[in-house]
Amino acid sequence: MSRYFIISDRHYDITVLLYVMELNVREVTTTTDKIKYGAHLVAEPDQKTLGLKLRGSFKSVAEAIKSLTDKQLEDFQDKGEISVLEHVLSEGDLRLMYKVDSENKATPSHYEAHSDRKVVVLVDVTPDQSMLDEGIAREVINRVQKLRKKAELVPSDNIAVYYQATPGLSRIINDFSEFIGSTIKQPFIPYPVPGAESAIIKESTKLKAVFGIRGRRVSVYTDADLSSELSPSSKVIDLSSKTVYIAPVTGRNTALKGSAASTSPICHFVNVEIVGGKHKNKQGTLLLENPRGELLSLPQLDAQVKAVYGLDGKSVSLSRSQNKKDIFSNTSVKDVLSLHSETVYALL
Repeated sequence: MSRYFIISDRHYDITVLLYVMELNVREVTTTTDKIKYGAHLVAEPDQKTLGLKLRGSFKSVAEAIKSLTDKQLEDFQDKGEISVLEHVLSEGDLRLMYKVDSENKATPSHYEAHSDRKVVVLVDVTPDQSMLDEGIAREVINRVQKLRKKAELVPSDNIAVYYQATPGLSRIINDFSEFIGSTIKQPFIPYPVPGAESAIIKESTKLKAVFGIRGRRVSVYTDADLSSELSPSSKVIDLSSKTVYIAPVTGRNTALKGSAASTSPICHFVNVEIVGGKHKNKQGTLLLENPRGELLSLPQLDAQVKAVYGLDGKSVSLSRSQNKKDIFSNTSVKDVLSLHSETVYALL
């Protein structure tokens, strides 16, 4: 993220927050003036709770709740109850959240607001190219560290890391060479490897950015000729089990803006490649959560692989490698999120 705005009515809250958080941001602004940045409380009714509680009065009260002012909602936070159309509502009846006034020049629409009641954080969610490149550089570091761990190396081992990359990735590595080198604390050198050197471990990998077009506007098509583009009215459910084709938008204004921009995929995912059988080398991507926040268990992931690739009734083992050395178990994979953006091999 490029910028955080931290808003609190008490300066010590801000100080504590900064000490306990590891902020990967370029600029942090602290203030006690939320009005300046257009941040204000809004409320929504809890439909399940209030629907049972109010019954016939629910619709009119729900509309009135959405019209409550920032001051009224602050009083509700302090007192724990509020009267709306002569109905006394308490905690659990309302859901409070902060929103940003998009008309306020200090806080454009690409800012998102989050709060724990005491502190409001405004996050600039629009990535620029340098931020996207930095994210790729961090992923390079992550892959190097994972490879070092796989080789059972320790930080004190004297090694050199050699890499071979596409022109675009090589540019990013060169731009962030000092950052990468200071983090891995070892020489990071482009190919070729000198003849006198012996390889401890080597690996080919794709980086986390899905399709390599994070932060770019894209068009989505239903055919390989890119002639049938999906429209905003297209039903997503109709795309189930089908292949869609992605093409980046070219020309001016190709970067995503506002709420559409994202520095990482909305849902965690895993890449899957089939090894063996008639589906050999077939590849795809599966979501590890759907909807967001509802994670698959390892058995559910196994079932999804079988369902998507038509492998029901077959014996399938999931592994980190193309052999049976790293087959998954409840012990080796305690959290499916550890598989995010990795390639998993389905061994037949």
